[in-house]
Amino acid sequence: MDTEELRQEDPDEETRQSVRNIIPDMTLMDDYYLMLYAQRYPEDFAMFISTFLGEEIHLVMDSFRTQRVLLSADENKDVRFDVYVKTVDGGSVVLEVESSKKFHELRLRYYASKQDAESLPYSSDYKNLKPLTFLIVSKHDVGKRGKPRYFIRNCVLSDRDRISEDDSVYEDGKLAVFINAAYRNKEDRTELADLIHDFSCVRAKDIRTDIIREHTEEIKGKKGRMYLEEGIMEQAKSTPGFRTRLLTDDERREAREEGANNLLETLIVNALKLKNKPFQRAMLEQVMQIGNMTQKSCLDFIENVAKANGLKVPKNIFDSGR
Repeated sequence: MDTEELRQEDPDEETRQSVRNIIPDMTLMDDYYLMLYAQRYPEDFAMFISTFLGEEIHLVMDSFRTQRVLLSADENKDVRFDVYVKTVDGGSVVLEVESSKKFHELRLRYYASKQDAESLPYSSDYKNLKPLTFLIVSKHDVGKRGKPRYFIRNCVLSDRDRISEDDSVYEDGKLAVFINAAYRNKEDRTELADLIHDFSCVRAKDIRTDIIREHTEEIKGKKGRMYLEEGIMEQAKSTPGFRTRLLTDDERREAREEGANNLLETLIVNALKLKNKPFQRAMLEQVMQIGNMTQKSCLDFIENVAKANGLKVPKNIFDSGR
């Protein structure tokens, strides 16, 4: 079945239209766009990783994965890596983009523990653990110093609360690198500064790195957009709440209001079915509080919900003299 036939049979045209609307504004800071870009141009990520780290890294491209999931055998939390690839020395590199919220320090700790546990076979000696590097491209300036990049290492300290000249790095093979996606310095035209700039570019013509500009023109062109559209729609089928992530601010506000109204309607229906009058009144007063309504507007809302559900509204429910 070709792409056009898939589009004609798609039952969720509303979601598809939302996808079409956001594709032109997507950047490498958007995880779904990053995933699809990586799947189409995995060789670009060898350059991304080396530039972000500041040294040439030799990767095993056969190991390259997007949205790699590490499942827990018990009820513990699973993890998902945006991009994962092995290095020729047996190590691993994980690349994550964080566009909307701060990458919590404890999240990094958990991610590292899961990857270490996954990579060490049963009964193996701990010395067989290979190097592990996390690259986090974040919209937040983690170091709060206006720098483009920060390296996070464990240290051996003489004093618990401060670092001195005598202190040293604790070589456990783990490295975290935070890339400050908010970094902007017009005079800085290093490869790192250009790549940071390019990760947030919407239009191909604004991209400084030739290969990224070329691939962006291709993937956001007519044929490339169809690839993006189908790829994002595929994610929509398996991701709860996916469509909400595609909405504009106004659409998202409407969705929140609709969800709030549904909650209030449920509370009203449950309250009207109660025989205990004090409990009933307490629940309906909660509806008024949650909905930030006046007593009159709340009463009107309750009556409409009651009518739609074949229920009756008790008299003087708020002792208002009705």
